[in-house]
Amino acid sequence: MHAELHDELATAGFVVGPGDMGENVTTRGVDLLALPTGTRLRLGESAVIEVTGLRNPCVQLEVRPGDLVVVEAPAEPHRPLLPV
Repeated sequence: MHAELHDELATAGFVVGPGDMGENVTTRGVDLLALPTGTRLRLGESAVIEVTGLRNPCVQLEVRPGDLVVVEAPAEPHRPLLPV
């Protein structure tokens, strides 16, 4: 989930922080909703996840706060994310 959503919710009077909505990974400065299907995110030194769609978070992922996120978009043509 993008931390900018937390900012938007705060302006509407809701106080939420990373993990409060069940997300396992919170990013800032990455337009997650605009990423195409198949984009890979490198989290820290060893974790790699592939974006396959829009869904609820999983409780099994463990990534440390402050880890670098590197976006690797797939080859064109891009397919938008859809609910899975």
